[in-house]
Amino acid sequence: MAKLDIKQELEMVRGGDVVIFRVDGYLDGHTFPQLESALDAEIQAGQHTFVINMGKLTYISSAGLGVLLGVLKRLQSDKGDLILTNVPDKIRRIVDLLGFSKLFTIFKTEEIALEELRKKK
Repeated sequence: MAKLDIKQELEMVRGGDVVIFRVDGYLDGHTFPQLESALDAEIQAGQHTFVINMGKLTYISSAGLGVLLGVLKRLQSDKGDLILTNVPDKIRRIVDLLGFSKLFTIFKTEEIALEELRKKK
């Protein structure tokens, strides 16, 4: 059975909060509801900017990418964003191949993403 472990952290940046999600394991058809639920709860609570740290993600399916894209579109309609960081090479190749790297902002590290968000605010 596929497993996904999600850790959340709230980071303050000038002008607003950023919710960081660190995902570990498989993001596929069995596990994506966990991440979708966690993201939905934060959106309902008024959060609009998310960083998804994929450093420990070992697999992503089209269902997992679909959830991320759906959330990105919802956030962008509210002037928010969903940023990917620490994307492992094998997952980055899939993201690039499917054209998702044109849709998502991707940074090498969480720290770089937060620094860029601080500059924007």
